[in-house]
Amino acid sequence: RKVTRSDFFLDSLWSGGLKSSGSMFGIVAKQDINVTSFEFHSTMKADDGFMFLDIYAINGTFIGNERSREKWSKVASNVMIAGSGRGEATRIPDGAMPKLLVKNGESKGIYITMKFREELRYTAVDQAMGEVFSENTDLQILVGSGNAYEGEGFGEVYPRRMFNGRVIYEKIPHGGNLLVKEDSSVGTLQPQAPAVKVPTRVYLETLWNGGIKNSGSK
Repeated sequence: RKVTRSDFFLDSLWSGGLKSSGSMFGIVAKQDINVTSFEFHSTMKADDGFMFLDIYAINGTFIGNERSREKWSKVASNVMIAGSGRGEATRIPDGAMPKLLVKNGESKGIYITMKFREELRYTAVDQAMGEVFSENTDLQILVGSGNAYEGEGFGEVYPRRMFNGRVIYEKIPHGGNLLVKEDSSVGTLQPQAPAVKVPTRVYLETLWNGGIKNSGSK
């Protein structure tokens, strides 16, 4: 899975195994960052028609708030996107959501949910919800849940599930300028360029290899 832009990134795994309409997970910043977008895993391809996604965020932990719609902020609505297929990253278009500032030490819950389809992949894991699943020097991704779409998307919860995807973000150094990366075409971290005023896209992945499905993907 090659990077599709000049982005920093960190993989966790891509193993899939289960699917439903959506998935929740947590992020914790280890330095100030702006989350700019996400990539996710779906077996759907362009020939299968479009997917429509909503994205929600909550300050602090998502645990205990999985079905409390009123506590979440919707940051993107009805994002129309064609899938890239099994084992590939499907990117939410740049600009589809506002940048989410997460300061050093802060945490946010993220919920990505698909309307009308149950084609978002995630994986059952041994770690408890809220434990660190993947991390780099900038942020952590925390174990979350699979989620069924009911009402506005806050339906049945399947705990200890790990979202298959990437968090894409900008690094904000103490000097205030964003960092830029020159080349990530081979999918590995490259040396960091000096601070300049061009935004850096960086992302951290969970997993992508799918494998099992049903209407609830427990």
